[in-house]
Amino acid sequence: MTEEEIKNGGEDEIQNGQLAEMEERWKRALADLDNMRKRTEREFENLRKYACEPLLLDVLRSMEDIERALESAGSANDDIVGGLEMILADMKGTMEKYGVIVIPSVGSGFDPGQHECVMQSETSSSDEADTIVEEVQRGYKLHDKVIKHAKVKVAKHKGGEPNGASR
Repeated sequence: MTEEEIKNGGEDEIQNGQLAEMEERWKRALADLDNMRKRTEREFENLRKYACEPLLLDVLRSMEDIERALESAGSANDDIVGGLEMILADMKGTMEKYGVIVIPSVGSGFDPGQHECVMQSETSSSDEADTIVEEVQRGYKLHDKVIKHAKVKVAKHKGGEPNGASR
């Protein structure tokens, strides 16, 4: 082998190394582009899915006002009460249509991700501890996201006496 062939062989190795490095950088750039595309699609889907949240919260407040009005009205004027009940039923149907669901409360276990404890009551049974005994204000989810935590009263076990045993 001549000196020139050895020199050219070294240049080929350098070029092959540079080519491999550029190919690796190209693959990483393609992967980054694909990840960015997927992330953008997820963000757009979430934006579309939750864009109506502020509007729905306002409508939910109006629904709760109508419910309170119906509770206080009793049977004062059957025609008006009947009309309000129809409006309320229509509003509830619309909420369901857009993915708003009521968070279950009474009888279920306390979940700080969905419930806000505003009161506690003592219980002698440890089985009932951390169970919701009263719903103070209804909570709602929009699809899988909590948009309004349920305000609840939670049962707490009396000071250290398991299952109602007395000392």
